[in-house]
Amino acid sequence: LKFSAPAVLTAIWVPIIFVQEDKLVIDVSNPYLIASFIAIIVSAKTRSVYWTVGVGIFVFVSLRYFL
Repeated sequence: LKFSAPAVLTAIWVPIIFVQEDKLVIDVSNPYLIASFIAIIVSAKTRSVYWTVGVGIFVFVSLRYFL
């Protein structure tokens, strides 16, 4: 049971980020991938949930608007 939470969370976020319209999308035009990468960097630097979520949402919405 120790690894059940990470396994469930991984099963949730992997299809959201990497699969769109039943296709694997791993390129720079994928706003989910870019925003998640930026959120990981912010999380590692700040260790703040608020900054991570805020910057991640801002980057995602900006990319959806401009791409």
